[in-house]
Amino acid sequence: MNVSAARRVLLCALLLGIAGDALVDFDKLGLGFVLWVLLVIGCAAWSLAVSTRDIASDPASHSAEVGARDRTLLLGMAAVAVVGIVLRDTELLMGLDFLAALAAAALLAWRARGRSLASLRLVDVPVAVVDAGLTTGFGAAVLAGRDAAGDLAADATAGSGVIAVRRHLSLALIGSIFALPVLAVLTGLLGNADPVFGNFLNVVGEFIATDLMRHVITAAALAWFVGGWLRGIRTPMVKELPRVAKTPRVAFALTAPALYATTAVLTLYLGVQSRSLFGGAAFVERTAGLSYADYARGGFFELVAVSVIVLVMLLVVDILLDREDAHAERRFGSVGWVLIMLVSVLMLSALWRMGLYMRFYGLSADRVYAVAAMVWIGAVLALFAMTVLRGRAERLGAGLVAVSFTWLFLLNVVNPQALVARVNLARAGDGKSFDSQYHAERTADAVPALLAGAGQLPAAECTALVSSLRERWVGKGEAAGWRGWQLPRARAERLLTPSAEVLAQRHCVEAPPGA
Repeated sequence: MNVSAARRVLLCALLLGIAGDALVDFDKLGLGFVLWVLLVIGCAAWSLAVSTRDIASDPASHSAEVGARDRTLLLGMAAVAVVGIVLRDTELLMGLDFLAALAAAALLAWRARGRSLASLRLVDVPVAVVDAGLTTGFGAAVLAGRDAAGDLAADATAGSGVIAVRRHLSLALIGSIFALPVLAVLTGLLGNADPVFGNFLNVVGEFIATDLMRHVITAAALAWFVGGWLRGIRTPMVKELPRVAKTPRVAFALTAPALYATTAVLTLYLGVQSRSLFGGAAFVERTAGLSYADYARGGFFELVAVSVIVLVMLLVVDILLDREDAHAERRFGSVGWVLIMLVSVLMLSALWRMGLYMRFYGLSADRVYAVAAMVWIGAVLALFAMTVLRGRAERLGAGLVAVSFTWLFLLNVVNPQALVARVNLARAGDGKSFDSQYHAERTADAVPALLAGAGQLPAAECTALVSSLRERWVGKGEAAGWRGWQLPRARAERLLTPSAEVLAQRHCVEAPPGA
């Protein structure tokens, strides 16, 4: 990194540190945090754009431009992911959005090695994590040292002006160090001479010791980490990572027992499961001694775990398998297709069981997330089949990134909390039970759906639900402040602002006689 680029990054880092101290509320991540991250992304885009323009002006280095679209794509993905923090109030979704933004940031640091996102492999993931960790933690030290100082010969060719400025700054810093003891003695004597001035100094001292130091430390810490990351997305912290032993290549015979045994167990399970599916409630009660409701209650999450285990096993075998053995490649492809089909049927079985579960017990957020996890597993299995099993393993990494970010985006759009409210209120309209206390404790994401469908409940239950919602959410926005602002909470507070009586009249209408 040249001197001018290092100075741009340092300036960005210092300004972002100050902005982060003013915007971010670390007790409640909301609008302030999102705005600050968007500023970081904007600064990164500007820095990379200037770098790309400088490179483009040098025909000999034009090849370094390859992958600029990757950087733009990753910055865009990080921006979309972090915006989800203010669009949803569910902790799990907010956590996934935050992790997605961090993943994009780590891939940007990995991308600085000149690799294309299309060539991303699963084994590159730890490299991306190491790159991001090293550059975020220590990149600022290198930036402020070697990078910002630059080459002394370059300074000499820049003229005497640069040298003169540096000399004056160095002398001013040394003079400030000598001046501090003198100023401390003078202010102490003046404070003792005048009690009013002494009280003023005490107030200033308390401010410096508490608020000012807190702001300085926060801004400095944020500037340090951001500066390191901004440097890292342009130049890797470590040009060559320590060489590790090559991934061991194993014969198919070593993995065959696990693959074939898993195939046999899944086939046996699905054969037995088909009897439950076609035999109905009578078969389940006679064979397992369970009611159909109890049968539906269990098993779903175990099936999710089984699907995850099979997926991980396929990925590990793909990494370890000796690809030079064409016979092994064909056998792995054959058993891989069979396992993927079996797991697909297994997931359909799990979804069928979830349908039974919903029929008897309704929907919950945990069940929605479990189904969403199965959708992601199914998408990854399909991707695995279309890439690895068709001889295109090099496309798996980039495809996995695309599938995961798309899945997370759609999960935010679906809004699990609102979906739970809509489904269970519809069941209540059909005469099924409705747990008002459970739904009153949902996040702000569910409030619009609950108010829209509350009229399907009996008047007394509807009134109690609306009152509970109002008591929980009115005033929450003011307590969080603008830095912790989130759209769902602001919308919930706006919808629940009228009095409980007005809300009851608006949303809880008695059903007409004979309805």
